[in-house]
Amino acid sequence: MILTAVPLSLPDLHAFFQILFGTAFILFSIYGIATVKRHVTKIHVTDQAVSLQGLGSATVNWFEISGLKLSYFSTSRDGSDGWMQLSLTGDRQNIKIDSRLNGFQTIARLALNSAEANHLTLDPATIDNLVALGVPSKVMSLSNVTGEGALA
Repeated sequence: MILTAVPLSLPDLHAFFQILFGTAFILFSIYGIATVKRHVTKIHVTDQAVSLQGLGSATVNWFEISGLKLSYFSTSRDGSDGWMQLSLTGDRQNIKIDSRLNGFQTIARLALNSAEANHLTLDPATIDNLVALGVPSKVMSLSNVTGEGALA
């Protein structure tokens, strides 16, 4: 970030380079802020809720989960490398949790148990990602029988 900021302070910098270094500075700044936010955020999981505390805070009670989505983001063309993101929707707040976090599979299992208790319908991609993550559930057998991700 500093390497892109220093040239911006030069008085006779051509407009092309001002745009180039300015854009790089903005992108690196956004990435830096996201990294700091991720490192200072703490996740607390209890029997009642999951909450994020850090630069911003959010809490979703297990009994009020109205949406669960598990997305996979590939970093390679063949799909072999990447990470998952668990999105939980509550009555008032949403939480997104990155799979690079220790204990992610446990949180995903708790979220799925809550989704089943709340009779949520999961999309096929979420079901496939839960299977890939190794989170066992009755939703897997339902999807094989009915062809849908509906929970009974």
